Amino acid sequence: METILKLKSGRKVIAECRASEINKMSKLLKSLKTEYVKDENYEPVNDTIPAFEAMFSCLKKSGINKVELFDIFDSLSVWSFTSPSDGIKVHTAWKRGF
Repeated sequence: METILKLKSGRKVIAECRASEINKMSKLLKSLKTEYVKDENYEPVNDTIPAFEAMFSCLKKSGINKVELFDIFDSLSVWSFTSPSDGIKVHTAWKRGF
């Protein structure tokens, strides 16, 4: 069975790719982290927080997204699966909270 990488927000899978396409997951994580650390993304603009739109846009552009929306304040981590029930956490992008 082929190894699958899954990006999880909390327990929800938001992106998925084959391990051979790790560069796609890496690019997605880098762009999400870049948006996550920008202070200006958390200043309200017209009653919305720009961080949501910025991160959702990164997710859509990646081409490996499984969902359109996710909770940006939940933990974000990458998991490696060799079978559907055999997952190992390989990286934590950020922990829950702000």
